[in-house]
Amino acid sequence: MIIDLFSTPIYQVNLQLDNKKLSDLAYYIEKNYSGNIESNLGGYQSQLINDCDDKEFLNLSDSLKYHVKEYHKVFNFDESIEQKIHRIWFNINRYKDTNMPHTHNNSIFTGVYYVKTEENCGDISFKHPCSIFELTWNDYDWNTVNRIYRKSFTENNSPVYKFAPKEGELYLFPAWISHMVESNLSNKDRISISFDTI
Repeated sequence: MIIDLFSTPIYQVNLQLDNKKLSDLAYYIEKNYSGNIESNLGGYQSQLINDCDDKEFLNLSDSLKYHVKEYHKVFNFDESIEQKIHRIWFNINRYKDTNMPHTHNNSIFTGVYYVKTEENCGDISFKHPCSIFELTWNDYDWNTVNRIYRKSFTENNSPVYKFAPKEGELYLFPAWISHMVESNLSNKDRISISFDTI
């Protein structure tokens, strides 16, 4: 018997939305409103979006609410208590723009929806939640007794796990897991929408 203890489930689904309209909205916001600097190195991160009556943005909001509710069930949380989106913003990453490792405090879930992607536009990377994981499970440990020879990296033995984002994909994950966005090495913009729930 295997007990999957202290699991970190990542929810992934493809949404059928008009990403061209969402992309146009992102560029409109960038052009007309000052940005924010949080974990981003380069690129544009919008201020929090409080009111937006754009039809496709409202469609996105409805989809997010549905999938957050589904993800909520994975953790056996009380279904009578609804998770609500309390922060949402746009990200535009251009060539070599990145986001440093970070967590989202004072939230339950964090999500990211990919509006526009290209090959090599920067993977989303999750760090193993154990702070000493790399010190204890290190392939390059000089102590040969403890050396690990992985046949391949999997979700059970990796210090870091990456996903190459695709347009239309939504990822949901616990807000406490450290994650980062690798550098956009394509010559085209990568646009995403990030959000937190309470």
